[in-house]
Amino acid sequence: ILAGEYAYSITHPDYNTAEGTAVVVDQNLSIDIVLIPLSYTVTFDVKDNNGVVLPDAIVTFDGTSYTAGFYVFPNVLPGTYPYSVSRNGYETFSGNAVVTNQHVVVEVVLQIINYTVTFDVKDNNGVFVPDAIVTFNGTAYSAGFYVFPDVLPGTYLYSVSRNGYVSASGTVVVTNQNVLVQVQLQIIAYVVTIKVDDNYGFALVDANVALQNYGTQMTNFAGKAYFYGVIPGTYAFEVSKTGYATYNGSLEVVSSDVDITVEVENITSLNESKPDNIVVYPNPAFSYILVKGLSAEVKAISIVDMNGKVVMHLNNVADNQRISIESLPKGRYQVIFEGAVKSKSTSFIVQ
Repeated sequence: ILAGEYAYSITHPDYNTAEGTAVVVDQNLSIDIVLIPLSYTVTFDVKDNNGVVLPDAIVTFDGTSYTAGFYVFPNVLPGTYPYSVSRNGYETFSGNAVVTNQHVVVEVVLQIINYTVTFDVKDNNGVFVPDAIVTFNGTAYSAGFYVFPDVLPGTYLYSVSRNGYVSASGTVVVTNQNVLVQVQLQIIAYVVTIKVDDNYGFALVDANVALQNYGTQMTNFAGKAYFYGVIPGTYAFEVSKTGYATYNGSLEVVSSDVDITVEVENITSLNESKPDNIVVYPNPAFSYILVKGLSAEVKAISIVDMNGKVVMHLNNVADNQRISIESLPKGRYQVIFEGAVKSKSTSFIVQ
């Protein structure tokens, strides 16, 4: 080659073209050329499984984690590069970006992480309720459906209901783990009132009323016994008092308070042997009684209360004699006529 200047270019499909000028003067010339490999851009397109662009995922490319949202990597030489893409609330996506002779767009779909919401429903006694109805995120499910899979992070309204219980409601916040919702349903309870009358229709005071599972109460001045907090069901009950026949019955509590009246028979009235032509009046009485129709065979009169206690004893009572009873409490009394042959009796009421 003669002395002079010569332009040159060197090309290779995998390298950038090298160009320059060779200047030949008076000796041989050797030129070292460094070919720079071709480089490309790798771009990540990150979306969720619903096709929504995620602008703030973290890409780890070729072993280096970059800031959230850094998706474009220039000057990447041909080769195979491992990568992973992660974001809170999504499953991490991993793969390899293969760069050959062109720019690369890596399409990444991050699957939203779903969680399970489980309801644990018990009553206020700690007893599991297996058949309540859960309304979750606006949808009412079948009775006893308590497990909700594939729930996305978020805040959800719920309510839990069942017949016989007060409904419960609230919100469930799902973030990054499964959620157990503990619900307590308050049992709806009712008042049971049992009124006790004697066989004359008067309120029976201080009678013992026993209700199955709820103990024993005594009747008040109005003849009533109250039982509070009774849950729905069928219950046996018993009414008893000295001097009266025991009453056994049952009642059912459904969806409201229960108020019943029972009548118990006075035992002495069942065995009463009333003398002929003898009348005790007025009946009911207030301050006195008169006994009409007494015969000579009646030697004495005893007045006995319902507990069998003699509260008054009179000898030689005249026919139609006025007998004061002002000292006697209200209630039912038996008058026993003591004769030469056998005793007979009748009864009266003090009001």
